[in-house]
Amino acid sequence: GDPILDATGDGPGLVYALGARPLGVAWVIGGYPGSQIVAARILGSLPLSDLRRAWVLSADDNLRSLQGLPQLVRARVGEPGPQPAGSVRLVAQYRWDGLSPAAVTVTIWKPSASTAENVVSLPR
Repeated sequence: GDPILDATGDGPGLVYALGARPLGVAWVIGGYPGSQIVAARILGSLPLSDLRRAWVLSADDNLRSLQGLPQLVRARVGEPGPQPAGSVRLVAQYRWDGLSPAAVTVTIWKPSASTAENVVSLPR
């Protein structure tokens, strides 16, 4: 499947539900001190050709999402970087604590090197 960087913070389930493959790590978790530094280090270890073909999943309304991953990818691969392709509201896979949202909005970012063969068909 297509490479995906999952920064939603809820585990690797979405990558596999889409029939994709995780790039670098199964998912990137945020909300902790140093999360951005760890993500930048992971991105720095990945080949640019893979990053340019990678889709990105983000969820800005989830406390455990890694904020700004599309921008970190853009800083590594250059312009135009990942571009928003759409979003979907999903029921949270589980509740971390009483503060976790019951649903999250997942934004799907298409790769900067998007071609006809790089299109992911989302299940309906």
